[in-house]
Amino acid sequence: MDGRSSSLPRPQGCRDGDRRPPGRRRERIAAAAARAGRRADAIRIVAAAKTQPPGAVAEALAAGVDAIGENRVQEAVAARPAVGGSAPWHLIGPLQRNKARHALEVFDVIETVDRAELADRLETLLAGSSRVVPVFLEINVGGEAQKSGFRRPTPPPSPGTWPPAARISASSG
Repeated sequence: MDGRSSSLPRPQGCRDGDRRPPGRRRERIAAAAARAGRRADAIRIVAAAKTQPPGAVAEALAAGVDAIGENRVQEAVAARPAVGGSAPWHLIGPLQRNKARHALEVFDVIETVDRAELADRLETLLAGSSRVVPVFLEINVGGEAQKSGFRRPTPPPSPGTWPPAARISASSG
Protein backbone atom coordinates (compact mmCIF):
# COMPACT_ATOMS: atom_id res chain seq x y z
CA MET A 1 0.00 0.00 0.00
CA ASP A 2 1.34 3.38 -0.93
CA GLY A 3 -0.75 5.47 1.51
CA ARG A 4 -2.95 7.11 -1.11
CA SER A 5 -6.60 7.01 -0.18
CA SER A 6 -7.48 5.38 -3.49
CA SER A 7 -5.27 2.37 -2.68
CA LEU A 8 -7.40 1.32 0.28
CA PRO A 9 -10.39 -0.78 -0.70
CA ARG A 10 -13.70 0.31 0.71
CA PRO A 11 -14.60 -2.29 3.32
CA GLN A 12 -17.95 -3.98 2.82
CA GLY A 13 -20.54 -2.24 4.96
CA CYS A 14 -18.37 0.85 5.53
CA ARG A 15 -20.80 3.60 6.49
CA ASP A 16 -18.79 6.68 5.70
CA GLY A 17 -16.72 5.39 2.79
CA ASP A 18 -13.60 6.84 4.44
CA ARG A 19 -10.68 5.47 2.46
CA ARG A 20 -8.02 7.64 4.04
CA PRO A 21 -5.04 5.89 5.60
CA PRO A 22 -5.41 5.47 9.39
CA GLY A 23 -2.69 8.09 9.91
CA ARG A 24 -4.98 10.75 8.44
CA ARG A 25 -7.85 9.50 10.57
CA ARG A 26 -5.61 9.72 13.62
CA GLU A 27 -5.04 13.41 12.90
CA ARG A 28 -8.80 13.96 12.99
CA ILE A 29 -9.11 11.86 16.13
CA ALA A 30 -6.34 13.86 17.82
CA ALA A 31 -8.11 17.12 16.98
CA ALA A 32 -11.44 15.80 18.28
CA ALA A 33 -9.79 14.47 21.43
CA ALA A 34 -8.20 17.85 22.09
CA ARG A 35 -11.57 19.58 21.70
CA ALA A 36 -13.10 17.12 24.16
CA GLY A 37 -10.23 17.38 26.65
CA ARG A 38 -9.21 13.74 26.14
CA ARG A 39 -5.89 12.12 25.39
CA ALA A 40 -5.67 11.01 21.75
CA ASP A 41 -3.45 8.06 22.67
CA ALA A 42 -6.29 6.62 24.78
CA ILE A 43 -8.54 6.29 21.71
CA ARG A 44 -8.37 3.06 19.73
CA ILE A 45 -9.43 2.31 16.17
CA VAL A 46 -11.31 -0.99 16.09
CA ALA A 47 -11.91 -2.20 12.54
CA ALA A 48 -15.07 -4.29 12.10
CA ALA A 49 -14.04 -7.34 10.10
CA LYS A 50 -17.62 -8.47 9.31
CA THR A 51 -17.13 -11.15 6.65
CA GLN A 52 -13.87 -9.67 5.34
CA PRO A 53 -11.29 -12.27 4.28
CA PRO A 54 -8.20 -12.69 6.49
CA GLY A 55 -6.04 -10.89 3.93
CA ALA A 56 -8.15 -7.73 4.18
CA VAL A 57 -8.07 -7.89 7.98
CA ALA A 58 -4.27 -8.27 7.94
CA GLU A 59 -4.09 -5.32 5.54
CA ALA A 60 -6.11 -3.17 7.95
CA LEU A 61 -3.74 -4.08 10.78
CA ALA A 62 -0.73 -3.28 8.61
CA ALA A 63 -2.34 0.08 7.78
CA GLY A 64 -2.44 0.96 11.48
CA VAL A 65 -5.76 0.00 13.06
CA ASP A 66 -5.39 -0.91 16.73
CA ALA A 67 -7.78 -3.84 17.05
CA ILE A 68 -10.14 -6.07 15.11
CA GLY A 69 -13.85 -6.36 15.84
CA GLU A 70 -15.77 -9.43 14.73
CA ASN A 71 -19.51 -10.06 14.94
CA ARG A 72 -19.46 -13.83 15.12
CA VAL A 73 -17.49 -16.20 17.30
CA GLN A 74 -17.17 -18.81 14.55
CA GLU A 75 -15.80 -16.26 12.06
CA ALA A 76 -13.09 -15.19 14.52
CA VAL A 77 -12.19 -18.80 15.33
CA ALA A 78 -11.40 -19.29 11.64
CA ALA A 79 -9.91 -15.87 10.86
CA ARG A 80 -7.71 -15.01 13.84
CA PRO A 81 -5.09 -17.74 13.26
CA ALA A 82 -4.97 -16.87 9.54
CA VAL A 83 -4.51 -13.15 10.28
CA GLY A 84 -1.87 -13.63 12.99
CA GLY A 85 -0.30 -10.68 14.76
CA SER A 86 -0.73 -9.45 18.29
CA ALA A 87 -3.58 -6.96 17.90
CA PRO A 88 -6.49 -7.52 20.27
CA TRP A 89 -9.74 -8.95 18.92
CA HIS A 90 -13.09 -7.62 20.16
CA LEU A 91 -16.41 -9.45 19.98
CA ILE A 92 -18.81 -6.79 18.71
CA GLY A 93 -21.81 -8.99 17.96
CA PRO A 94 -24.27 -10.72 20.27
CA LEU A 95 -22.98 -13.58 22.39
CA GLN A 96 -25.00 -16.64 23.32
CA ARG A 97 -24.15 -18.38 26.59
CA ASN A 98 -23.40 -21.65 24.76
CA LYS A 99 -20.67 -19.91 22.73
CA ALA A 100 -19.07 -18.14 25.69
CA ARG A 101 -16.25 -20.69 26.08
CA HIS A 102 -15.20 -20.31 22.42
CA ALA A 103 -15.51 -16.52 22.70
CA LEU A 104 -13.09 -16.50 25.62
CA GLU A 105 -10.65 -18.62 23.60
CA VAL A 106 -10.52 -16.23 20.64
CA PHE A 107 -11.43 -12.72 21.89
CA ASP A 108 -9.51 -10.35 24.13
CA VAL A 109 -12.48 -8.03 24.77
CA ILE A 110 -16.21 -8.75 24.75
CA GLU A 111 -18.25 -5.65 23.92
CA THR A 112 -21.69 -7.22 24.06
CA VAL A 113 -22.54 -8.37 27.59
CA ASP A 114 -26.26 -7.65 27.70
CA ARG A 115 -27.52 -9.68 30.66
CA ALA A 116 -26.46 -10.93 34.09
CA GLU A 117 -26.66 -14.59 33.03
CA LEU A 118 -24.02 -13.99 30.38
CA ALA A 119 -21.76 -12.11 32.81
CA ASP A 120 -22.17 -14.99 35.27
CA ARG A 121 -21.32 -17.56 32.57
CA LEU A 122 -18.15 -15.69 31.61
CA GLU A 123 -17.15 -15.40 35.25
CA THR A 124 -17.74 -19.14 35.81
CA LEU A 125 -15.65 -20.07 32.78
CA LEU A 126 -12.80 -17.86 33.98
CA ALA A 127 -12.86 -19.19 37.57
CA GLY A 128 -9.50 -20.55 38.57
CA SER A 129 -7.75 -18.49 35.91
CA SER A 130 -5.65 -15.41 36.44
CA ARG A 131 -7.07 -13.86 33.27
CA VAL A 132 -9.31 -10.81 33.55
CA VAL A 133 -11.40 -10.10 30.46
CA PRO A 134 -12.56 -6.54 29.73
CA VAL A 135 -16.25 -6.38 28.85
CA PHE A 136 -18.62 -3.63 27.78
CA LEU A 137 -22.07 -3.75 29.29
CA GLU A 138 -25.03 -3.02 27.03
CA ILE A 139 -27.51 -0.81 28.83
CA ASN A 140 -31.05 -0.50 27.47
CA VAL A 141 -31.47 3.14 28.48
CA GLY A 142 -34.86 3.44 26.79
CA GLY A 143 -36.29 0.43 28.61
CA GLU A 144 -37.63 -0.89 25.29
CA ALA A 145 -38.80 -4.51 25.60
CA GLN A 146 -37.73 -5.44 22.05
CA LYS A 147 -34.11 -4.38 22.66
CA SER A 148 -31.45 -6.27 24.56
CA GLY A 149 -29.36 -4.92 27.37
CA PHE A 150 -29.49 -4.38 31.07
CA ARG A 151 -32.21 -2.09 32.31
CA ARG A 152 -30.72 1.19 33.39
CA PRO A 153 -30.08 0.96 37.13
CA THR A 154 -30.89 3.88 39.38
CA PRO A 155 -28.43 5.06 40.50
CA PRO A 156 -26.01 3.77 37.87
CA PRO A 157 -23.19 1.60 39.24
CA SER A 158 -19.66 2.93 39.35
CA PRO A 159 -17.23 1.44 36.82
CA GLY A 160 -15.42 -1.53 38.30
CA THR A 161 -18.16 -2.29 40.84
CA TRP A 162 -20.62 -4.09 38.61
CA PRO A 163 -21.03 -6.78 37.56
CA PRO A 164 -19.86 -8.24 40.86
CA ALA A 165 -17.12 -10.39 39.37
CA ALA A 166 -13.44 -11.05 39.76
CA ARG A 167 -12.53 -12.22 36.23
CA ILE A 168 -14.46 -9.80 34.03
CA SER A 169 -13.88 -6.07 34.16
CA ALA A 170 -16.66 -3.72 33.10
CA SER A 171 -15.69 -0.32 31.78
CA SER A 172 -17.58 2.93 31.47
CA GLY A 173 -15.84 3.95 28.30
